[in-house]
Amino acid sequence: MTADLTFARTRIQPPRLRADLIGRPDLDAGLQAALGERRLTLVVAPAGWGKTSALARQVSSLPSGTALAWLSADPSDDLPRVLAGLAAALAPFDLPWRVAPDALVTLLQSERGLRAAADEIVNALADAEVRRGLIVVDDAHRWSEPRLFELMAAVVEHLPPAWGVVISSRTEPPLPIARWRARGELAEFRQPALRFGTGEIRDLLQSRGLAVDGAEELERRTEGWAVGLRLMVSTGRTAGPGAQRSQRDVFDYLAEEVLAGMAPDLRLFLLRCSVLPELASDRCAHVSAMPSARGLFVQLERESLFVTALDEAGSTLRLHDLFRDFLQERLSRDLSNELPGLLERAAEHEPDLLQAVTWLVRAGAVDRAAEELARRGPPLIAAGRRADLSKMFALLPPPTIAAHPDVSLLQGQCAFQVFDFEELLRAMTEARRGYVAAGREPMATLADVMVNAALMNVGRAAEARIGFDALRDRVPPGPLRALVAYFLMYQADMELRVDDIVPELAQLVANLERAFDSPLWEQLTFLSVLALYPGAPALFERHGRLAAARRDFRAGPLRVAVNHLRATLAFGRGDLVRAREHLASADEDIEWLGRPSALQEENDALHGFVAGVSGDSGAASEAAERALVRLRRTPHAYRRVHSDSSLSHALRCFWAVEDADGVRRVRADLHAAANAAEWGTAPWFRALADGMVALLDGDAASAERTLLPAAAANPWTNFGLGVLARVLAAEAQRRQGRLDASASTLRDLLRDPHLPQVVGCALLAGGTVVRGLAGAAWGRRLEASDVAELARWASLQSGRAPPPAAEANALPAGLSAREAEVLELVAKGQSNKVIARDLSLSLFTVKRHVANILAKTELASRTELAAWWVAQQRGAR
Repeated sequence: MTADLTFARTRIQPPRLRADLIGRPDLDAGLQAALGERRLTLVVAPAGWGKTSALARQVSSLPSGTALAWLSADPSDDLPRVLAGLAAALAPFDLPWRVAPDALVTLLQSERGLRAAADEIVNALADAEVRRGLIVVDDAHRWSEPRLFELMAAVVEHLPPAWGVVISSRTEPPLPIARWRARGELAEFRQPALRFGTGEIRDLLQSRGLAVDGAEELERRTEGWAVGLRLMVSTGRTAGPGAQRSQRDVFDYLAEEVLAGMAPDLRLFLLRCSVLPELASDRCAHVSAMPSARGLFVQLERESLFVTALDEAGSTLRLHDLFRDFLQERLSRDLSNELPGLLERAAEHEPDLLQAVTWLVRAGAVDRAAEELARRGPPLIAAGRRADLSKMFALLPPPTIAAHPDVSLLQGQCAFQVFDFEELLRAMTEARRGYVAAGREPMATLADVMVNAALMNVGRAAEARIGFDALRDRVPPGPLRALVAYFLMYQADMELRVDDIVPELAQLVANLERAFDSPLWEQLTFLSVLALYPGAPALFERHGRLAAARRDFRAGPLRVAVNHLRATLAFGRGDLVRAREHLASADEDIEWLGRPSALQEENDALHGFVAGVSGDSGAASEAAERALVRLRRTPHAYRRVHSDSSLSHALRCFWAVEDADGVRRVRADLHAAANAAEWGTAPWFRALADGMVALLDGDAASAERTLLPAAAANPWTNFGLGVLARVLAAEAQRRQGRLDASASTLRDLLRDPHLPQVVGCALLAGGTVVRGLAGAAWGRRLEASDVAELARWASLQSGRAPPPAAEANALPAGLSAREAEVLELVAKGQSNKVIARDLSLSLFTVKRHVANILAKTELASRTELAAWWVAQQRGAR
């Protein structure tokens, strides 16, 4: 796990077993059997009944080879934080994750969200090489978000046989307990099982050197309640009213019998350090500001004074919940003037940014909170932790955010990730104002770029064009100029200024080359929609070579973008084999990244196009349906401006496989989406849909009238929309028996020097159309080369075409692109551990790839693999 996920390591450490715990044979035997066999074990009782201690005894004596993932619940937990913690707790067991553990958070944004994350966890557990594994959630009553229990229910329901889940809680968790109880898959331990009996109390008294003749009376007074026993035994009193079960009575007893009897310096140390969730010597010394802090910490650990050690060395302690609650109440009452300073000092070394910001706001240090958020917040965006960031934004008063433009910038960056362009506009406008006021010109320019990007995407294109024109002249070469060029390309496409797109693309590539180490590379994705303009393929090939030469060219948005570009260029050439290979590589990275929607949208469009041309109706229709579902989930402002693009992708997928119902449905959606904010390409998408429906209805004349203007307007936009419109217009003319007109419509396309780069777009016309044109009696209307090209289209569309020359370099032995990457590193003599690091894979996943490669090549060792791969590479050259 990365530090970006800000999950306290102490929360995934089971408590250390205290040496002075007495044995409890009956309880221990029952828990041991449950943990070894049952799908779910519940330990449910009110505070102070020894739930954690009972589990600590068991986990300390688990059989060798048992995998244990311990997770201590916290009131601040939400799905992203719990997924991060669970992945961190499982990390030592090298599970064969199919997605990056960090990317489990990203899965929450997908259509199935929580279910998808649960499935990935279950799949990884199922493939783990363990005899028995346990996931323990301690103090689950602290969870207030219902979806956390939905996650646990989904995991438990499909848990592999080798794994079990253990949940301790003060209250019964909202899970389908009755169902699991009826199946015999549940073990339950409640108050009767946890209460101390007379014999156990006698053993406890004896271990403390106290008289045992009062055991029966002590049992009667405490009813076997563990914390009541501990309170009375710790003070040497085995009689009296000290162990009542109400929290108020316990607090009174702690004040009278525990705190009052402490040395003043130990009492002050505990009160000051109670603001910390866990106690570590250095942090306690810093927070308490007491010279004797380290000695007091050692004393606290040695006396086990209502603390649990979280490691063998006793270097991290956790106060018992009841005792910590009592100390914090007393701190607020007796040392309220010190509380703000204590909270500020606690925040200074807190790795969990949300906790640090929460403490600073509670201390009234809102400016410091904003500064910490601005400084440490950006990595959380890449880690998928926008939920945490939203919580922190909500903690800060609006005037504080307005006074800190870096926080406004962070808000805008979060909004850009989910295409919330209205929020992007608001936040970046605020950031620009703050940067200008502070004289921070470079940051003001960055905010200005994003303001204009937002304007372009909320239907205020004229304002955006003026803004970008000014920026083009003002921004010097480098990363910001690349960012400006990126948005200017899309603005030119939006306004149908075809001649301006490739020059801006050249600016983009040239400035990225100057900014070779800039993190901006990872942000400039979703480029494939522009890849088929004349002049663009060569620039994108150069872009791909530059990207691949970067040190961080691993599984991530940039590598996905490069593979999407390469798949688009291969599809444009009609090289479906190579397009599938690049998409397979993109699929692996997208899966590993948790299927982020911004990458998945582009991926689905390309998969749908390749499947449509290949005649795979199931895959093409599925890709189209996913695009429609995703569109419905996007913010309203995005749908107003961009519905036509997403719908046109689905339209072409449906048409290519002759799904008439899908075509009609999308055409209706395109017309319903029409509004003043849409881009200039939208009317041509609707014209294409109208022409398709006219062809379906047998009205070829209407289809021709509709399609010809669309074909002429902007032939290369959005995956060669005009190319497809021209082919369909020619088909409409052919169906009317007007072969002269049809030949004339085709002739300009067939003789266009750019046609070899976009033939795949023509093939989206579908098998019926392409075969009809290829089989027409053209006579002398077309040259022989033109007719041969139409015949080639028909063979490509049906899959009968000979493999293109580029296929000679296809991967041998049926290897996937990822397997080839692994094999290349094996051939270089790298170990599995180094390969796992370089490719951002788990060690188990690398082992699985190596095993698959050996099976596919029918070789016996890594040495033979290396020699075979070298020979293959020489043969390919």
